[in-house]
Amino acid sequence: MMKRIVSFLLLLIGVIACGSGPFDNYAIDVVELRSAPKLEFLRARAGMKFLEVKFEFENRSKQPLALKALDFSLRDAAGTLYPFSAQVLDMGQPRGAATAELPAGARRAGWVVFQIPDRAVPAQLIYRQEIAGGLVVTLGVSS
Repeated sequence: MMKRIVSFLLLLIGVIACGSGPFDNYAIDVVELRSAPKLEFLRARAGMKFLEVKFEFENRSKQPLALKALDFSLRDAAGTLYPFSAQVLDMGQPRGAATAELPAGARRAGWVVFQIPDRAVPAQLIYRQEIAGGLVVTLGVSS
């Protein structure tokens, strides 16, 4: 807990000092939402479904960025937050690699999978929700 508080304070000091927010160098455009009835080795629990969120992520910073499935969350229209599920993030990294490296100045397509209730209506994709609320992208209604 103390580590999180210290990290947040350092982040806040950095934002105040440089005059920019923690996500000013990143952009996400959601391309498509679709049901993924099963993953390679997993099936959704009863009453749940896998939702695949396809997106394009832009790293406008001068440093490479390591992305992980853990970095993404989904919020439904009722406000329930769902973390990544199945640790599935695909941005072209080698099969089985948990992290995707996005070079400085690069834009790359990818997707992340969430397990949500069948009746949930996806509302937001969130990158790094734990830092200052995260970078939030509003989603359209899924098919």
